[in-house]
Amino acid sequence: MSLLRDVVLKGQPRRFDEYCATVRSEEEGALAWLAGGGDWSVPEGLRAKVGVDGRFLPFIGDTVVVPVEPLTDLQNQLHQAVPQFLAERLDPAEFHVTVHDLLAGPAATADRMEENRARCQSILDGLRGQVETIRLAPLRVYPSVNVSVVAGYVPETDRDFRILMNAYNLFDDVVYLPHWLRPHVTLGYFVPRPPDVVERARLWQTIHEMRPPALTLDLRRMCYQRFTDMNHYATL
Repeated sequence: MSLLRDVVLKGQPRRFDEYCATVRSEEEGALAWLAGGGDWSVPEGLRAKVGVDGRFLPFIGDTVVVPVEPLTDLQNQLHQAVPQFLAERLDPAEFHVTVHDLLAGPAATADRMEENRARCQSILDGLRGQVETIRLAPLRVYPSVNVSVVAGYVPETDRDFRILMNAYNLFDDVVYLPHWLRPHVTLGYFVPRPPDVVERARLWQTIHEMRPPALTLDLRRMCYQRFTDMNHYATL
């Protein structure tokens, strides 16, 4: 498969400009919602990952990622602003851009993950030598579905877009996902409760002013990983 072919996501053709406009609108909408003070519901997915004391809970699964340099300046700003509203600090050594989520929670049985590992290894072997790096352009830092704070990105050029999305589609054949990829780096997880008025205001003010750096993804480092919680990943 050529990674430079026209992009089709979930059965629909997608243009680079259309994709970028959609992602940008979603991120701005998340910030506007945070500023607007709408009801803050706590997702069950967050309760499964983070305890009320802010410690990460056992949560197993597998994924395909590209490691990146840690965004520690942004991480520090976030924890300084709302320390009581964030889970324990993420290990900078684990910072990554997810290319494709696979299984997590009860669905992540040993047999299914081993099947995923073998299929992903075959895909990764096929990608070796096709491409080396792509660039991601920064958008905004924003709250993602009341679970985490992330630095959002889009591919920098149409070439980068084609390569990343066509690589994503290869792993959709391993575990199909109903949503398409929004590149991001997770900076921190929330604790499973709504923020108070002060925390919400500080969170908005802090992330509204944050400006993530551009990223270069070295696709030669793309790998299959398994996790035991949201702060411990192992490359297989």
